Amino acid sequence: DAADALLAPGGPIDVAKLAQYWGVAHDEDDKSKEAKEEAKEMAAQRKALRLALFAKAEALMPFRSAGGALALPSAEEAEAAAEGEATPSPFALAVGAMKAWVTKPEDLEEDERDALALALAHHEIAMGRAGAALKLLRERQKKDEGGKKAKFVASETVALVKALGWDHWVRNADEVKARKFPVVKVPL
Repeated sequence: DAADALLAPGGPIDVAKLAQYWGVAHDEDDKSKEAKEEAKEMAAQRKALRLALFAKAEALMPFRSAGGALALPSAEEAEAAAEGEATPSPFALAVGAMKAWVTKPEDLEEDERDALALALAHHEIAMGRAGAALKLLRERQKKDEGGKKAKFVASETVALVKALGWDHWVRNADEVKARKFPVVKVPL
């Protein structure tokens, strides 16, 4: 609801004005006080809009507990989603709106990048593109610097390769997860 309120006509952010501002190159020689203030305001609005759209997509993401079974769409469901014949879910619509403003992980703070990778991976799975989802998750694992959801990204990778039936990859993904997140037992 909060993201929808930001995008509503008459809301705190004029999305059309924001898109127009960021859609053109700006004269770097214009260092007037007004230009600096406008640039600062537009940057703050863009950051707020990106965060709101990301939060909406994350909130609508199909949730699974770590280690739970991942259900891949059937071949018919994947084909219908890829061709645009299926009715898009609220999650798919939220991801589509988010992708208009969040084009790369660097558009968000480091703390949100793991959750962004999870949301985009779940969207790829829903669209029947498990390979693209796996690529997103593996790339995020390589770049990860111990984010809040880093262990969950590793668990999702294991669940995805398990759902694909790639047993040798499951063992490899489990080993990577155990190496990055060792189980620590409290000494007695």
